[in-house]
Amino acid sequence: MPALGISHKLEVGAKRLVDGVTDPTLSSGVFYASAANKLTGPLVNQAEIFPDLANPSFQDHANEAIHRFIS
Repeated sequence: MPALGISHKLEVGAKRLVDGVTDPTLSSGVFYASAANKLTGPLVNQAEIFPDLANPSFQDHANEAIHRFIS
């Protein structure tokens, strides 16, 4: 897929993950990914595409569901 330009190479994908954890310009509790209908490119706040992602109640319920699943 990277050869076709429709996904990131492993090194780029790994860097994006590390940047998501360490970049001080990114806010905690925000879902960042590529722009709408893109698999590559700069990180954007996904709440601009899907407003429900900014709903704290939805985030709390998702967090609770994940922690129930892993415990």
